[in-house]
Amino acid sequence: MIKVFNKKIIVGIISIFFLIILIILFSKKPRPGSLPLPSPGFTPFSQLNKPLEEFTSPSYTQPQDIAQSKVKLAIDAKQKLQPFLPIYLENFSTSVGINTTINIYTNPQDYNYLIHFDIYGIDYQSPTTDETTNPNITAFKESFNYAKNLLKQKGINLKDLYFIFGGPVYIQQTAELWIKTFSLLN
Repeated sequence: MIKVFNKKIIVGIISIFFLIILIILFSKKPRPGSLPLPSPGFTPFSQLNKPLEEFTSPSYTQPQDIAQSKVKLAIDAKQKLQPFLPIYLENFSTSVGINTTINIYTNPQDYNYLIHFDIYGIDYQSPTTDETTNPNITAFKESFNYAKNLLKQKGINLKDLYFIFGGPVYIQQTAELWIKTFSLLN
């Protein structure tokens, strides 16, 4: 009985010892200068102030001349669309059983001709153009066309807008590939 009591005491002491070590490790505050500092000139919003020619977006969102009539048309279309934004449609059912979310919006720091057009729920990591083997293409096309028709009902032609898909570069590239391949802007 004394051996069992001694084992419980030893286990208790060891448990308390480890608990104290964990508390010390996780409650240590970093010493000044121990956190990495951003490189000089870096700000989280440094991309927002870049000149137009440095703005990196898909080619179909980049006007060649800011004064050209297409850009002016896009600015007018965005202003006309602005009262309806954001447009957020969750759980849009597609014929291939993939539910998507359509999100059309703007950010205050965007160029005055640019809108965001996102379709969530699609696997963009397979940039194939074979619709028979990739149901994501069908889901994208149906979601894109639905959004295009929604805008049309509001008097907006999607072809008049410059838009960008958010997220990683591969999403923009795959969306651009599918839009061009399947002539979704025609």
